[in-house]
Amino acid sequence: ISGAAIAIASAVVILICIYLFVRISRPVLAELEKHRMLTEAVVESAQDMIITTDEIGLVRLANPATLDTLGFVENEILARDFALLFDPADDATMETIGRIRDDSFVNRPDNVVSLKKKTGESFPASITSGRRMVDDKPIVTIVLHDLTALKESEDTVRHLTHKMIEIKDEEQDKISRELHDTLG
Repeated sequence: ISGAAIAIASAVVILICIYLFVRISRPVLAELEKHRMLTEAVVESAQDMIITTDEIGLVRLANPATLDTLGFVENEILARDFALLFDPADDATMETIGRIRDDSFVNRPDNVVSLKKKTGESFPASITSGRRMVDDKPIVTIVLHDLTALKESEDTVRHLTHKMIEIKDEEQDKISRELHDTLG
């Protein structure tokens, strides 16, 4: 067999391999793209704030709820430390950030932090966090739920409870005086 025949045969084998690779990988790539789009749809439409950070805590993704709630535009927080979004005056919040950074954070329903809007206004939020390895580097996803309405409702209930106790005490005093005056 001549060198030209070997070269042609090699080229045919390479072309067959490329064809098979493309044919086999196309459905896999399509499925990966479908999965990516579904994940993106969930993150983009979530009402809760979702932030993804890299291994050193720089924001890599912030969903629209995060941007809308905190009053930022995307380029103001991307590639910045995620601690920017939290109230540095709140010690418990800073402790939570430290636990997220060192991977000792434990998700519990009562985890509450203080977030800080671009305007400087602080508000309470529940927090959960998850860590995954991507390309041998940790990626952290943080989900935050604004508790402002809940806290306002709790304050209203607390206020109304105190008001009811005041009214009850006033009525008891009034009844006692009336009974005392009547019985003389």
